[in-house]
Amino acid sequence: ELMASAACALHSTPLRFYRGVNDFEIIPEDSHVGCGFIGIGLLNSLMGEDVLKTKKVIAIQLRIFAPVYGVFKGMLMVKPDITTIQLPDSLKKVEPSLKEEQVLN
Repeated sequence: ELMASAACALHSTPLRFYRGVNDFEIIPEDSHVGCGFIGIGLLNSLMGEDVLKTKKVIAIQLRIFAPVYGVFKGMLMVKPDITTIQLPDSLKKVEPSLKEEQVLN
């Protein structure tokens, strides 16, 4: 489950999305401490192209609840050349609750 802050005034409540485990990628910390990344195509599919055309969205605030990965909180910067949501360890607030085999099988 991915919960993101409203990126524009068109949304009065936080947005909630359900994504598969293949949409997420754990990445090493590398001079971007405290920030993850999201591909522009994935952001378009979540927020809608109309929103992104009228607003200059360069980042979104998020909460991710995923039994396989844990709980993440922080910011995702737009990174045009990727197709996933990349999460560094610094965004992880709670460790995974289940083993991957239990969730995926």
